[in-house]
Amino acid sequence: EGRADLLTLAYGKDDNLLWAEQHDGAARKDDYARAITVDDSSNVYVTGSSENANIVSQVSTVKYDKEGNIAWIATLKEKEPVEPLIMQPAYLHLGKQQDPAYLYIAAAVENSAALIRCNANGFYSARAKSGMRGKVCRPTALSGKCMAVECISNNLVKAYLVKFGPSELLGIARWD
Repeated sequence: EGRADLLTLAYGKDDNLLWAEQHDGAARKDDYARAITVDDSSNVYVTGSSENANIVSQVSTVKYDKEGNIAWIATLKEKEPVEPLIMQPAYLHLGKQQDPAYLYIAAAVENSAALIRCNANGFYSARAKSGMRGKVCRPTALSGKCMAVECISNNLVKAYLVKFGPSELLGIARWD
């Protein structure tokens, strides 16, 4: 009661409402949607933050089928607050592929940027942080191969690209 929840609305081609679903996290605390995507089979993925019982924000992803039924809910258990900011479904092509499809989620974890991978079955399988000592780093953009990170210290802003592959972070390259 009085807490924020995720509200997802699906509209058809004629702008008619197909379904509306509200999701309250397991702890019944504040939940905020941050990104949404749709796959080739019209499944809808919503990722955002969901507070646990200790009021620590965690990444939570909900998959809805095309009728609006919840297919799964995945929560990345963290001890420190995590705020997902961007979702990139570059590899999310379901159906005839045998390899699992992935959602990549760029998030802020304390003063670092994080890249989180969740497969199409709701399992978080990778998490890597990128940051610099004494700087506040936040992701600003995400593509299928890299994450842009902004690092701020003493009113000085630097931008970096973090390149990643299908299974791990490959390295950091500076760009101006």
